[in-house]
Amino acid sequence: MTSKYLVIGGTGALGNAFAMALQEANEPAILLVRNRRNAIKLFGDITSLTLIEGDVNDTALLKEISKGVS
Repeated sequence: MTSKYLVIGGTGALGNAFAMALQEANEPAILLVRNRRNAIKLFGDITSLTLIEGDVNDTALLKEISKGVS
């Protein structure tokens, strides 16, 4: 998974605004969300956003998903 952006808290107030701006610009982004279903409700079927369900305190997950971020 490669992307220029990793948004932590993609369904929160700031993360959502940032993710929406990336979506409008058709920029690929990885979104770390607590609840994938809620994220799908917010963003729909958007191919430029990769939704990863997880916990921000999971350092192994953060290392893994940030590998492709430039």
